[in-house]
Amino acid sequence: MDIVYMSVPDLTFQKVNQHYTLLRESSGIWEFRYQSPTYESSIFVDRKGLVVNYPGLFLRI
Repeated sequence: MDIVYMSVPDLTFQKVNQHYTLLRESSGIWEFRYQSPTYESSIFVDRKGLVVNYPGLFLRI
């Protein structure tokens, strides 16, 4: 899927192709693999689809 990425603080925009793959679910937390041409990471979300852990970026407490 293509998205529009806004860079901060220069506020430039670029089109980025990204892909999400469901890897597993455990105790109400889903792990997705995020991939773009320049970045790859796991993202963990709760039952409502809200991110609870984005390793290296933030952790919801």
